[in-house]
Amino acid sequence: DERLDALIDLECILAGGVARMSHEARQLFIEKLRRMPLGDQFQDLRSQITQQVCRVVVATLYEYRDYVSNDPQLNQTMSHFVECLVFPSILNLCKSGTRLMGAQGMNCLLSISAVCGSIGYPRTVPRYCEEILGDGKVHKNRKRGSVMALTVALRVWKDPADNGSNSIFVKHLDQLIMATKEAATNRDPLVREEGRKLYWAMHACCNETSRAVESMFHESSREMKNLKKEREDIDWEWEEGVGAMSALVKTGVIGTKSPPKAEAKKSKSSRVPPPSRSSIKRPAASARFRVQHGTPFKSQKVSTPMKLASSDNEPGVVTAVASTTSKLRPPSNFSTPSALKTGG
Repeated sequence: DERLDALIDLECILAGGVARMSHEARQLFIEKLRRMPLGDQFQDLRSQITQQVCRVVVATLYEYRDYVSNDPQLNQTMSHFVECLVFPSILNLCKSGTRLMGAQGMNCLLSISAVCGSIGYPRTVPRYCEEILGDGKVHKNRKRGSVMALTVALRVWKDPADNGSNSIFVKHLDQLIMATKEAATNRDPLVREEGRKLYWAMHACCNETSRAVESMFHESSREMKNLKKEREDIDWEWEEGVGAMSALVKTGVIGTKSPPKAEAKKSKSSRVPPPSRSSIKRPAASARFRVQHGTPFKSQKVSTPMKLASSDNEPGVVTAVASTTSKLRPPSNFSTPSALKTGG
């Protein structure tokens, strides 16, 4: 397909180092890319196209991340580029009826926040919060993708001033608190799982966000117990050198290692215990019959139908039995063996 080939060519150009050539080359490439109908490619019904356009977007942000912090004009251009693609093209891909394509959209949102650099794109923060706080009409995968993107942003994006606060998120603190609570208590289990990660991302971001979520749930509440139960695995994902998410931020490719708890559960599940005596069920009567006598013949018409007996015609039974036994009589030339004769 020509569109797939064109998207592959774009990724090859980025991998070839167009962003590292010069300031003019970077500006020229991103302007050309903005004029291309990339947003329309997310509406394609083929997963090959949607996967490749996700790769192009993530590769673009990864290659440009070292330059947007020092070039305000480029930062503004890239911010507009991200907003036009994320809202609504990539979010619409998240709610695709095909599970594979929906996962592509959510992973694309997560990767965008991870690889775009430490300065990030702050204008997307309130837009993500609006998606999470939307009413019941918002698709659950759009909410889940927004939670994933916001979680990574809280972990990765830093304030250039580096004064213990993070103005990127502090200015939207009220929205973030409501979005975190909504995600952590959502009725969908997958959104709720990502909401717990968002809670601990808020806790780790800066002093203001940490204090804001500490009083969100009571210490003995069910939500707080579930949050504490998942904290170790969530923190491990971001651990330097081994975490899957920390690998994504550095290399642009998500890690494949499992958390310690998941590995322990996997090793335990690999040892299958022998079945207990109570779990050994006796085979059904039909199964025992087949073992002893073979497979029963299929129901079919009998060659000599038996006459039905009624209360008014009792001899009908005798007639039916007589007609059946007559076929079982020995032939006229049959002689009884001497051994079977009486007194033989």
